[in-house]
Amino acid sequence: MNIETRTVFFVMKGEDAGSLMMDVRTEPEIAKEGGQPEKIYGYATQLNAGMYVANNSYPIEWDSNKERFVVYIPPRTKVN
Repeated sequence: MNIETRTVFFVMKGEDAGSLMMDVRTEPEIAKEGGQPEKIYGYATQLNAGMYVANNSYPIEWDSNKERFVVYIPPRTKVN
């Protein structure tokens, strides 16, 4: 598994909340939730993205529309 440091954007309520340089996998894992396969390139956790996420782990995904790595933060999540 190859890992590269890339800019990851945090999106909250459809708006950019900011970005961080994070390690992402170049070959994603395939997670199947709700029958829909998703490509996951890593996870944003309190250790590596504490300014944007609390206690949960959020997947790093590829936004093909804007061609960037993103973490979609659910609306009820408090940003530190």
